[in-house]
Amino acid sequence: MSMGRKFRLTEASMCDAQDTGTLMTQAVPEVSCQQAQALIWQYYGLQGDVTLLTGERDKNFCLTVPSGRRYMLKVINAAESVAESHYQTALLLHVAQQAAALPVPRVVLTRYQQAEPVVDIDGNALRIRLVSFLEGTPLYAVTPSIALMESLGSTLAQLDVALSRFSHPAEQRQLLWDISRAEQIRPYLAFVHDIEQQAAITQILQRYDSHVTPQLKTLRQQTIHNDMNPHNVLADVGDATRVSGIIDFGDALYAPLINDLATALAYQIHDGEDPFAFIVPFIASYHAHLPLTEQEIALLPDLIMTRLALIMTIAQWRAARYPENRDYLLRNLPRSWRSLQQITRYSHDQFCQRIWQGIKEINHD
Repeated sequence: MSMGRKFRLTEASMCDAQDTGTLMTQAVPEVSCQQAQALIWQYYGLQGDVTLLTGERDKNFCLTVPSGRRYMLKVINAAESVAESHYQTALLLHVAQQAAALPVPRVVLTRYQQAEPVVDIDGNALRIRLVSFLEGTPLYAVTPSIALMESLGSTLAQLDVALSRFSHPAEQRQLLWDISRAEQIRPYLAFVHDIEQQAAITQILQRYDSHVTPQLKTLRQQTIHNDMNPHNVLADVGDATRVSGIIDFGDALYAPLINDLATALAYQIHDGEDPFAFIVPFIASYHAHLPLTEQEIALLPDLIMTRLALIMTIAQWRAARYPENRDYLLRNLPRSWRSLQQITRYSHDQFCQRIWQGIKEINHD
């Protein structure tokens, strides 16, 4: 399939700059299930039951056709530039071509062979994307295990290998969720009202400025998923130790490769006595499929803590702005704060030693 024909962009659209926080403050599109159902029939010739799915920026729907097969319709936030939404669509098409076995959504073309048509909804021109619906249990509802962590590590590594061969004019996008631009969250620290949390985040940002920033540009970079949290990963229904899906590429961007791993690990810190119980086998499995450099491993502790700082700060800022969606926006806050408290009990050297120990053990086996 030729992506050039499907994703021809004008110079003007590629230069359509987007303020870092704009997409985070634009309301989710107002679309009903009935409207979604009509759009799916008009553009894709599919009929079935349509239900609403949760979404932070876009309006998402699940379509179940009579055969039982399911699809997801995404009505893209109007604040997202044409170039950036095309970037995500092209990314999915690339992964389908380069690594067909990877469990990621597959883009469904319209009757007119469009991957991302513009539609009229109540007088508003909005872009839509229909993809296959991946079956599985969200990771947050699954009991974690070493075997699952190993599956997560190998799956993410394989995805990153596939994405290493992907490039797109809009890959240099700016997002608040980019660990490489952690300084962007400073204005939003005012929304972190817990004094202890604010102090911890401030300390992380200070160390980030002095130890992380100087090294970022020296790291290998590529497009990454950038949001492998427990809501965006599915475990196999029949085997909870196997990953059956990685979804939601809405935060994908060009950044240091190690950021992808750090982001995923921020959600896997153990609540028990050993906070490294799950992240070490995750890292070791990733490293076995996609070897990390010593510099990348040395930066992991700081990058993980920086991601936790982003989660806590952005969530509280957005919850204050959209109180009606507060529960969803703050869903990861308590766990993130506990995780940060857990790992800050250990020094940087202790953290790195545990990582290397895990890598050596899996290599020895």
